[in-house]
Amino acid sequence: MNLHHLRTLVAISECRTFTEAGQVLGLSHSAVSVHIKELERSLGSPLLDRSRRPPVLNYRGRQIVERARQMFELSGEIQSIGSEAGLSGALNIGVVSTELPDLLAPSLSHLHETQPGIVSRVKVGLSGDLAMQVLVGELDLAITTAPTERIENLEVTPIGDEQLFVVAPLQAEGQDFRALLTSYPFIWFNRKSWAGQAIEGLILREGIRVEQKMEIDSLESIESLVRAGLGVSVVPRRLGVHNFAQGLYAVPFGTRTHVRQVVFVERKRSETAPPAQMFKESVMRIAAKEVSPPEGPT
Repeated sequence: MNLHHLRTLVAISECRTFTEAGQVLGLSHSAVSVHIKELERSLGSPLLDRSRRPPVLNYRGRQIVERARQMFELSGEIQSIGSEAGLSGALNIGVVSTELPDLLAPSLSHLHETQPGIVSRVKVGLSGDLAMQVLVGELDLAITTAPTERIENLEVTPIGDEQLFVVAPLQAEGQDFRALLTSYPFIWFNRKSWAGQAIEGLILREGIRVEQKMEIDSLESIESLVRAGLGVSVVPRRLGVHNFAQGLYAVPFGTRTHVRQVVFVERKRSETAPPAQMFKESVMRIAAKEVSPPEGPT
């Protein structure tokens, strides 16, 4: 079966006559006829209804044209992979919800602007769940909090550190982190997450007992609840964010600087696929932007 003959059949399906198909392909009417006869001979079946004038594709011919179009489309994708003009294909990314608006969104925007052939599929979840999906091959890579323990066959690459702050309502202005944590109800960041577990460990290490009010897995929701006067919390200042939302009083948490580390999690392998590598570079550019720490109320 000759691919040139298949292209001729596709052209006939899109034109009214053999002559028009020949003009599209740069072939004579007789050359088009030869192509079709040779294709029918190689397949052992007629592909045109010659009882009609001009001849039209029969049922078998239409089936072959449909699959030939799919084959030529796939061929074009294969060619684009080796082309210097750009990249194509799917990129399966995982991300913790806290990094979705300020780190992932601008990074993907830059990636799609420079490489429009890449299609991104994004999964939002907890760090541990995303890491397992990377491990079994459901995700190419994920942006998560640094794992609390080493995970076999996973590679961890730091993106940046997010300093931890105690956030409180504005009326608490002037109090230090210890007074805030012991004087107001406490709102936990989800302790099933790696970040929540790390924050809980740091609070215990500081020797502080908090009055638990509620637990939630969204930093935006925590900040809203604190702003409404329902309690205080310990949260990271996210990469790419200059200050906390207005209406909050924020002070650094701890007797020394405590941070949450944000990382890439990937399967251990010899080479990172080009779309994933370009995405990682885009994320690192966004994360490297300088941010100024909040001073008192924000």
